[in-house]
Amino acid sequence: DDLTIREPSVSVTVTPDNANADASDTVTWTVVVTAAAGTGANAYDVDLTDVIPSGLTYVGASLTNTGGVAPTSLGEAGGTVSANWANLTPGQTSTFTFQTTVDAGVSLGQAITDIAGAQSTFDSERDGTDGEAGTPDNYAASGDGDVTVLFNPPVLSVDSTSEASNGGDATVGEIVRYRFVVRVPESTTSD
Repeated sequence: DDLTIREPSVSVTVTPDNANADASDTVTWTVVVTAAAGTGANAYDVDLTDVIPSGLTYVGASLTNTGGVAPTSLGEAGGTVSANWANLTPGQTSTFTFQTTVDAGVSLGQAITDIAGAQSTFDSERDGTDGEAGTPDNYAASGDGDVTVLFNPPVLSVDSTSEASNGGDATVGEIVRYRFVVRVPESTTSD
């Protein structure tokens, strides 16, 4: 006879609604926690922590459970979002969202990564007596999402020439009118 060991598996995804943002823009983050369907084992005491990274500021009262299994607890304190589920059965998901604003001191082209991590235990280890050295095995998973502060280099384009028949191409002796467009993003730069 074969012995099949079934262990829980939890995954975490973190997705921003806008992967490119300026300073002071609001970004909505969607976090999805999923207990893998094929494991045959429940994930217990699932604890998720998402420390909001430098360059982003949490928008008060924006944390909301939007689908799936509602967390036992869901909150934010001091820039850390936390959630707990007493039990996730195989195939169950839970989705929540929260908002941040991009801080004024970010640099052009800076990538800001938000990482959420989750830990869970297996049913027979909830009392702390099983596992190596009498401590429970913790199962860990994490997910991340990126926001990049916009960097738009200047664009130089030919606006018109003195000869309409040349289709926008200039020839020697023509008068050329050009347009120089600079989009100034909301951020800081040392240059």
